Order: sequence, then C-alpha cells, then structure tokens
Amino acid sequence: MACPRNSPEFAKPLVSLAAKAENAKWYLVAWALVRLHLAFVPNDYVGLCLLARCHYYRNNDRAADLTYRRAIRVDPGLLRAHMGLGQLHYYNAIRLVRECLILPDRAYLFRNELPAEEYNLKDMPSALHCSSADQMVANRNVAIKELEAAADLESDSDVVIRCLDMAASMLCEQSKHRQAVQLYKRILAMDQGMATAHMHLAGCCAEIGWHNRAREEYEWLRAHAPELAEAILPHLRSS
Repeated sequence: MACPRNSPEFAKPLVSLAAKAENAKWYLVAWALVRLHLAFVPNDYVGLCLLARCHYYRNNDRAADLTYRRAIRVDPGLLRAHMGLGQLHYYNAIRLVRECLILPDRAYLFRNELPAEEYNLKDMPSALHCSSADQMVANRNVAIKELEAAADLESDSDVVIRCLDMAASMLCEQSKHRQAVQLYKRILAMDQGMATAHMHLAGCCAEIGWHNRAREEYEWLRAHAPELAEAILPHLRSS
C-alpha cells in the first residue's frame, strides 16, 4: 500500500536523494529536496544538518548558522551540528581578520562579540550595536564553544585534535593564552609529536610569562622540528 503524500514515510527517500544531490554538488536541488523533507519531518537532525550545509554552499551563512542551531536544539548530544556551526564561524573569523590586516586596529571588528546563543532574525541588534563578526557569521566565541563541544563528543582522536587546534587558535586571536595552553596540552596528550602544537604552546607560554616552559617547548622543537624552532625564536626573544 502506497504511503499518503502527507505522511513522514513518504518523505524518507527525499533526504537520501538530497544527500546524493549534495555529493554531486547540485546544491540547489539538494536544498529543495531537503526542505521538502523537513516539511514532513521538521525536527529531523540529519535533514537539518544537510539543509545547513546547503545554505552554506549557496553562500547564505546566516541561514546556515540558524539551521545548525536548530539542529543542536533538537539533539545537543550529537556531533555534526556543533562541528558545522563551529567551523562556519571559525573560517569566517579567520577570513575577516586576514582581510583586515591592513587596518591599524582590528578590535572594532569584534566589538560586542556575543556569546554562543540563539539568534532571532526578528530581534537582531542594530548594526550600530552588532559587531562585524556577528554580521558576517564570524563570532570567535561561537567557534570556540562549538568546536570544544564537538571535540568532547567525538571519539576519533584526529578529529578531536583538529577541533581543539582550531579552538585554540581562536583563543590566541583573542589573547586568551592561558585557555589556549590548556587546549594545546590536551592536543599533545593525544599526539606528543605534533610540532605545531609545541610551537604554539611555546608562544602562549612566552606571552603569559612562563619562560621556563616556553624554553622547554623550544628545545623540543630544536630537536624535532628545527624550522619551527627558528620561526618561533624571535617571538620568544621579544616576550
């Protein structure tokens, strides 16, 4: 007996077709199919994450942000939406900083940077009170919180390290070096040979004033990654 067209069972094949369209980079087709699927099953976690990715691929970062948050509300204990939301804000924040390196003071870009909380399009702060980071879906606080959440939910150590490394870099960008040190220590507990983590840990320790620990990390780099030791040395000397 065929499923009625207003039944959730009727919608099940739609998300599968949408995923295939996404893999084929037919993003408009995927977007249309997954929206139809969600009309029948509005709180389907997989469908919401797929819709968020379609929004991203169609250059609608705000819609992607809101959809990932909706998926997190459906099930905060699953990884995919935390990872997607964290990476969305992380890569936009990196781009925003790099594009504005020419400016003498970048602080205003992240003025009034909001914590990771639900956005409401009908009640958004005005442009005068909303930082460029929020307008551009590049909130470093959101990136840090969601990437750490993803790391806590993931079992694959490579994925955990990648999430923690991205979160730590955002903390360094905010000059929160003590918090970044804790993340780099977590990374090195899983991969003692990750040279870039040793380098960034040395830099953070130097910024804090922990010169003995910075020197230990520098000596490790001299023995295992001399090119990175040479790169970090001027920073250590100036701290």
